[in-house]
Amino acid sequence: MDNLSSHERARVRDPIESAGAEPRFPPPCGPDVHPIEMVFAKAKPRLGSPAWRTVEKVRSSMRAVLDDVTARDAAN
Repeated sequence: MDNLSSHERARVRDPIESAGAEPRFPPPCGPDVHPIEMVFAKAKPRLGSPAWRTVEKVRSSMRAVLDDVTARDAAN
């Protein structure tokens, strides 16, 4: 299972355990393990608050993010 917080809840965990299995979660990891996180790190500050997100705002923000993506980012 991944580290999504909702996977740690009883309604997910209980059926797994009642079937005789044990839920296992991977260790937390950072951009050194998943280089795509470097691109996400560039995107998150530009997207801002959900309160002011519109389709056009997301599009224009993502255009700016893609302009900032380096060849190394893309290669990862």
